[in-house]
Amino acid sequence: MRKFYMFSIQKKYQGETLKDLKSIYSILENLFYLNTNKINYGVSIYNQLCKRINSEILLKTLKKIPNYKIKGNRVILNELEKSLLEVNNCCLILYTNANISSFFKYINAVENSIFVCDFENNDFFWLKKIIRTNLKIIV
Repeated sequence: MRKFYMFSIQKKYQGETLKDLKSIYSILENLFYLNTNKINYGVSIYNQLCKRINSEILLKTLKKIPNYKIKGNRVILNELEKSLLEVNNCCLILYTNANISSFFKYINAVENSIFVCDFENNDFFWLKKIIRTNLKIIV
């Protein structure tokens, strides 16, 4: 089971080079593992790099998915993949047994500046790039 964290990145930080991607991932990973007594510092860095996710619009869009259930801020998808998506204003958290989730196309339709991190597997990518390269898989 994979656990993806998805962040909406400010436009000025949306670089495409590998160096840009590694820098964004490094900052988010440091925030993820940040000691709680430095939370004010972490919030400041987060606010510079990321923007709020419009969870209300995203949840309305996710209601269009067949075979879904919504409970509060959690969306459960029961298709070939088993997935649970937590929708928050600061980030999205996706638990899934798929490497490329069906949720990705719906999220990208609402928010096209999403940077995806899997901190446990040291994996990161722009969601819009995965959508473009794997369109046939997730449509």
